[in-house]
This record gives sequence, C-alpha cells and structure tokens, in this order.
Amino acid sequence: IDAQFKDIANEIPYDNIRNYSIIGDGVQISQEVLYNFFDNISKKENKSLFIPPGKYNMENMVFKNIENTKNLTIYGYGAEFYWETCDIPKNMFSFKNCENINILGVKFKGTGMGTSINANEDILNFHLCKNVKVRDCIFTDIGSVAIRFGFGNDDTQDNPLENVILEDCYFENVFQIGTTPSGCINYKCLNNTFINIGGSVKFAQRYKKGHHITIEGNYILANNQNSVQCGIEIYGYSNIYVKNNYIKSKN
Repeated sequence: IDAQFKDIANEIPYDNIRNYSIIGDGVQISQEVLYNFFDNISKKENKSLFIPPGKYNMENMVFKNIENTKNLTIYGYGAEFYWETCDIPKNMFSFKNCENINILGVKFKGTGMGTSINANEDILNFHLCKNVKVRDCIFTDIGSVAIRFGFGNDDTQDNPLENVILEDCYFENVFQIGTTPSGCINYKCLNNTFINIGGSVKFAQRYKKGHHITIEGNYILANNQNSVQCGIEIYGYSNIYVKNNYIKSKN
C-alpha cells in the first residue's frame, strides 16, 4: 500500500466516493448523484472518505453544505476535481459547524484567473468549524478564492474558526486565500507554495476575535493583478508569528 494510504488500511470505517456512483472517469456527474453524496456525508461521523485517482467533472454543478459533521478525513491523492467553463462552482466543499475535518491530497483545477472576486465563489470554505487541516492539496487556474477559513455571508459577528492548519499545499493562478470575515484562532500556514497569486495570502478579519497565527516557510510569487494588495496581508490579528517566507512580486 502506498505510504499515504497506510492509515486508511488501519482505520475503520472508511467509505469510497464510488459507492455514490461518482466514478472519476471524466463524465459529468448528475445533480441528483451529487446531492445524494453530500446528504450522506453530512450524516456521517468518524469516517474516512477515499476518493480514488481519477478526473471528476464538476461542470455546472450546484453544491450543498456539509453540516454538523465530526471526524471526517477525505483522502484524494491522485483525484482531480475540475470544470471547463468560466462559471466557478459555488462553494464546492463548504463545511459548517463541523469538527475534526481533514482534506488530504485533492487537486482542484479551474479554467483560469478571473477579473473579479465573488464572496460566494470559494472552492473550499469553512464556517464555525474547529480542528481543520488541509494538506498536500493542489489548486490551479481558479479565478476566485481557493480557500476561505472563516466564511460568512452577512455582517453578524460570527465566531472564528479554531485550530486550522494549511500545510504543504500548492496554489497556482488563483486569486486569493483568505480568512474573511470571521477569522481564525490558532491558524498555522506552513510550507505552502503560491505561484501567480492575483490577490494576496490574506489573514484578515472584521471583528478582531481571531488571534495566534503562524506563517512560516511559504513561497509566494504574486502578479499584482488589478493593482490589488499582494504577498501577505494581515489585518485585525494579535499574536502573529512570521518566519522564513519568500515573497516576490512579478511586477
């Protein structure tokens, strides 16, 4: 068994996305099949979800939140979720009120850099969650926010996420990675690569409830698209640790 799957072999129970008729053969998934998948995942706790290597066509899909789930690990090494038009999937994987969520090894590929950002066009977003890890994932050609830790769609003072790790991930030709609006408590951004970032690697919040962030060992190459801020952007946080990051602008 490949090294990255050894813990799957020893962890029971686990599930396979193919059990929901999502095969990864490049054929567009039906809306009914996708809804059934999200409904089932939201009901499960203490579960590992295995996504076999393959190409998963997300063209024109409408997604549902994964809510009130605990202890879910998604293994997707070799799996690619993609779409071929300029319409960005709205909140492809959206977690709300969840705990102990791990997303490992999944690739997300879009169609290219957009010219504007939309608050409802995140590939991954997390709202009111605790203990979140995203590791070894790849995000390319995404014209909006690749990951939002601290999603919210109104101006209520939502509580921040707690205990977040973004580690060893690769981002290329994406607009932004952020924590707006609710922010995070104890967020570690470690050893990630950001190439051709149109906006910034953003650590911002509206309500100043978040604190303790670590930004270490990251490589950031920004393109200053549309004269927006680039590099690392920090607002509203206390207890900030920044070390050994390489930041360069293309312009």
